[in-house]
Amino acid sequence: MAPKPLLDIFKTHIDDRSAVFVFPSAVPAHFWLRQLCEMYRKPLALERFIAWDEFKEHCLSLYEPDQKPANSLSRMLFASHILEENAQDARAGSPLFKELLPPEHASDYAPFISHVGQILPSLQTIIERTGTQTFTSDSPSHDPYFMDLRSLYHRYRDFLVSHGLYEPDWVRSPFSSQGKTWVLLFPDLADDWVAYAPELSQAPSVHIYTVQDIQIDESPGGAAAVPVQEPLLKMLNRRLLQFSSVREEIRYVANLLAYLVHNKLLGVVDIALSIPDLEHYGEALLLECRLRSLPVSIRQGKAITDQSGGRLFSHLQDCYQSRWSYRAIKNLLTDRALPWKDMKLIEQFLSFGLTYRCLSGYEISGRVVDVWEETFTRLLEQKIGTPYALINLKQFYRQLKRDIVDIVTANSFETLQAKLMYFTGNHFDRSRMSEETDRVYARAIEELGRLIETEKYLADCSTGRAFPLLLTHLKNTTYVHQSEDQGIAVYPYRVAAGIAPKLHIIM
Repeated sequence: MAPKPLLDIFKTHIDDRSAVFVFPSAVPAHFWLRQLCEMYRKPLALERFIAWDEFKEHCLSLYEPDQKPANSLSRMLFASHILEENAQDARAGSPLFKELLPPEHASDYAPFISHVGQILPSLQTIIERTGTQTFTSDSPSHDPYFMDLRSLYHRYRDFLVSHGLYEPDWVRSPFSSQGKTWVLLFPDLADDWVAYAPELSQAPSVHIYTVQDIQIDESPGGAAAVPVQEPLLKMLNRRLLQFSSVREEIRYVANLLAYLVHNKLLGVVDIALSIPDLEHYGEALLLECRLRSLPVSIRQGKAITDQSGGRLFSHLQDCYQSRWSYRAIKNLLTDRALPWKDMKLIEQFLSFGLTYRCLSGYEISGRVVDVWEETFTRLLEQKIGTPYALINLKQFYRQLKRDIVDIVTANSFETLQAKLMYFTGNHFDRSRMSEETDRVYARAIEELGRLIETEKYLADCSTGRAFPLLLTHLKNTTYVHQSEDQGIAVYPYRVAAGIAPKLHIIM
C-alpha cells in the first residue's frame, strides 16, 4: 500500500473529538498541535496530542487501587537499603552479593546505588529467561553474577509486597481504549514498540501508521510558503551533503542559517536541527551561531548537578570528601552562579589559604589533621604577624565547615532540607541569585521534597545517609531550561522525528 500523506491522516481524524494522536515523543506532538491549530484556525485540545509514554500510561498500565507503582525514588531507597545490608554482611564475612558488588568494595557502595536501582525493573525478565536454561555448569543459573541477580530479585519482590507496591514493568494490563480512538503515528520509532505491536494491531480502536505508511508533506505554511525563486532552498531540498570533518559541517550549517535568517528568507522559528551526540557538538554549534548573531535554543536537558544552582551539591560533597582541600573550597567559593554574601571576606580567605599553603587535610598516626585549623592555631598561638584578620577568617571557615558537615551527614531527608535552609540563609543572598540558577536550585529542592515523602512511606529502608542519595538522584535527574527567548530549535537526533518545519537539517 502506498504511503499516505500525513496531512490526509490528520484530516481523516481531526473532527472526531474522541480521536487522540500519539507520537514517539512530546516534540512532534506539540509541533503538530500548533501547526494544525494554525491550519484549521481553531483551538484543539492539548490532551489529543500526546507522547507514546503517556499513551502507555493511559491504556496499558495496570491500575491497582490498593497499591502504588514503584518509581525511581522507591527503587533508589531499596537499592541503598539492600547495599547497606550487604555491607554489614560483608563485614561479618558473609556478603549477600559476590559479583554484583565485589565484597572488597561492599562498604563503598554509594557509586553502585544508581546501577542497582536501574536494573530492578528488568529483573523479572532476566530471571524468566535464565530460569529456562539447562542447569549445566556453564549455564547462567550457576553463574555467580546471575545468582546475585536472583537474590536481588527475590529481595526486591518481597520489598514490593511488604510495602504495597508493584513494579510497572513486571505487570501489564490488557489494552483498554478508554472509549477513545487512538491514532498512532510513527510508533515504530519507539524503543519498545515491538513488545506492544501484536496486541495493538488487533485493537479496532487503534489506527497504526508506521514510518513506511506515512508520507510527510510540507507542513502548513511550510517550505511551499518560501519564495520558489530562492534557488538555495530548492537545491537543498532532500539533499545529502558530505563534509570532511564535523567542524566543516558545523560552519557550513551556521553560514547557511545566517544567510537564510539575516536575509529574512526564513524565521528562526521555521528552522529545526537534529544532531547526534549533541553533548559533544552542541557547544561548537552554539559558538558558531553566536559569532553570526543567530539565536539558538538547545532542546536537551542536562543533569541538575551539571547546571548552575545544582553544582552546589557536588561542591559540598567534594569539600567534605577531600578533607577541605584548597581546590575544593575554591571551586565552591568562586562559583559565580552562587550569590555569596561577603565576597571580600572570601577573597581574603582564599588568599590566606594560598599564602599559607592550606592544600588539603591529611591523616597521621590515625588522626585526621585539618590543615586550615592547624594553620589558624599556629599563627594565633605563636602570634606571628600577618596582614589577615585571622579571627574573622577562622570564624568564617568554622561556620562554613560546620554547615557543610551538617548537610553531608544528615541522617534523613527532612533534616537535610532544614540544614540546606540554614546553609543558604547563612551564606547566600538569594536576592542576587540569577533567575536560571534559582530555577535549577528550586528544582533540586523540589526533588528533595519528593524524597522526603518517599522516605516517610518507606521509613524502614532509611540508611541514615540522606545526602549521598540526594546527590545520586540529582545526577540522574534531567532539567531542561525553559527559555522565553525564541531561537533556532536544536534537538538530539530522533527526538524531533515526525516534525515538518520549513527547514529541518539533520547533521
